[in-house]
Amino acid sequence: LCGWRLAQANYDFFVVMYRHASRRLRRHTSRWTGSIRSAAWSAHDLNVKASNGSRKSAEGTVRSLRLAFNLLAGGARRLSEKEFLCCGNPCRAESIQDILGVDADLWRSTWLTLLKDSDGCVSEASFISGLAPVMGGQDASDAVTWRDGLGHRGFAWHSPPRVALVVKKWGCTEASSALRRVVESLQARGIEVWLDGADPCVRSSGQSAQLFPNVPRFDGAQEQQCAMVDFVVTVGGDGTLLRTAGYFQDDSVPMPPVVSFSFGSLGFLTPFQFDEHESPDLVLDSVLAARPETGGINCTLRSRIRCELLDEEGVVHITRLALNECVLAQNGARPIVRVDCIVDGQHVTQIQGDGVILSTPTGSSAYNTAAGGGLVAPSVPCILLTAVAPHSLSMRPLMLPADATIELLVPPQSRSFPLATVDGRGLARMKVGSRVRVTKASSPVPVLETAAVSGPAGWLQQISRKLHWGTPIR
Repeated sequence: LCGWRLAQANYDFFVVMYRHASRRLRRHTSRWTGSIRSAAWSAHDLNVKASNGSRKSAEGTVRSLRLAFNLLAGGARRLSEKEFLCCGNPCRAESIQDILGVDADLWRSTWLTLLKDSDGCVSEASFISGLAPVMGGQDASDAVTWRDGLGHRGFAWHSPPRVALVVKKWGCTEASSALRRVVESLQARGIEVWLDGADPCVRSSGQSAQLFPNVPRFDGAQEQQCAMVDFVVTVGGDGTLLRTAGYFQDDSVPMPPVVSFSFGSLGFLTPFQFDEHESPDLVLDSVLAARPETGGINCTLRSRIRCELLDEEGVVHITRLALNECVLAQNGARPIVRVDCIVDGQHVTQIQGDGVILSTPTGSSAYNTAAGGGLVAPSVPCILLTAVAPHSLSMRPLMLPADATIELLVPPQSRSFPLATVDGRGLARMKVGSRVRVTKASSPVPVLETAAVSGPAGWLQQISRKLHWGTPIR
């Protein structure tokens, strides 16, 4: 009898503890579900559709996706395919997809194309950066409409933009004062402004940081931040635009449109002159008011090239996107550069000289022109190959198709190890057997322009004016 009563007491204790644990588990699950649902719908209210797909406010999107990741992974740092697909539980899968606003087909295709790593698992950062652009589901082509077949488009917003990245020229006092006017103008229009976190003047000890202590800082190394920028405003010269394009290195996500104010010397890529306007309001109003029913605003898509550094075994170690050029040049006081040029798997020639330039049409007016290459309009789909001071009078610049695969290989008989640079930044030092493979990138840089400088006629007029064609030398 005592044993029976002891067993009954243990059973009652077990039942009470089980009910208590079940109640706490249900409360915990309900709290997680309610939090993720409220976070997702609060982010849904801030939905923004820009040129690079469906974008949301940084806070709402990251918060809802982080909660979804923790709910699926159960506190683990990595998410497996079974957990991502909700372990075969379709009801649970549909509920989470419903909360996040992603249908089942897009959910599965996102896993296959964007999220899946080599080991079959994804991290929290990959989960957020992969799903942030597709939540809400507007295709990039819906935001930009074709004007003609020459790379010129009419850009228009389908929904009002919310987040703008402002980047200025480093070490320029005039650009710092202009930065303040641009930020105040954007904030007055309800735009959330981010500043370039790599700018020395924007850091904690800089002058701009004292002017804008509460403005968020942009980190180009974080892919989820890059996916949430709706448009970019640069205040500087061509170098400022090149540095800005270098922040957006994800070739699978279209780059947001760029509004460039000129504070440089030549300014081939900066169509808006800041000193021509008392304030940037005139330009920013025309950009923010671009709608399909009003015809939008002129936009030129400037193509980029994808530069991959491969070792002797063909393994890709570094990948960078270039707006201007990829250069293999002498590394200090070294012998001449000797590289084999291979196009679409066919050996073309061996180049000997001070270096080799692989340029985009945008970069044709930069180092390519200084080395004797030709000027090419940005609408021409091509890749330019130019040898720098070649040791052969018959070596001439080449214009190759945009879909060509170009490889520059360091041959075994080479006595020098050239330095590979992308848009002026050192990529790596080459070795014997290593190669650089260059192809056309999928995501161009959309530069918003005025009608006066848009199109081939506007480009020719701009080149003629800036290079002083026909002006007598006195």
